[in-house]
Amino acid sequence: MRVFVFILCSALAVGLIYSGATKALAPFAFLDAVLRYELVGPRIAIVVAAILPWLEIVCGVALLINRRTVVAGAWIAGALGLVFFGAQVSALARGLEIACGCVGGYSGEPIGAFSLLRAGLVLMAGAAIVVLSQAAESKRIAANSSHPAEAAVAG
Repeated sequence: MRVFVFILCSALAVGLIYSGATKALAPFAFLDAVLRYELVGPRIAIVVAAILPWLEIVCGVALLINRRTVVAGAWIAGALGLVFFGAQVSALARGLEIACGCVGGYSGEPIGAFSLLRAGLVLMAGAAIVVLSQAAESKRIAANSSHPAEAAVAG
């Protein structure tokens, strides 16, 4: 299970770092992509476009550092996946034919099945990492603690 979690963390981290870096390197193009979703006004869009790329990068790095930061990074990744999925569903429901903006502002990939799948995978990967990491931590703690009856016999 450790190997699976490591591979999942690594893959998610690479995707988030790459996505965040491409957005950070083209901030005005990403701002345009945020505005095209028509979910927030210009002032909030500027804040989103300024913060989101760096949040993705920090989240990706957190997934690579250690056990404690992995869980935090996975929670954030899952939340990002949920927001990305929701924003795309909202745009599709309102009939907007816009580019995803998922990987940098210059990405011309339209919102559709593939972009929704990618956002859903980010959400599911984040959730899977949280669940599997917590299960592994509980198992580790249980293995390191002795049963009260065993402690009484040993003492």
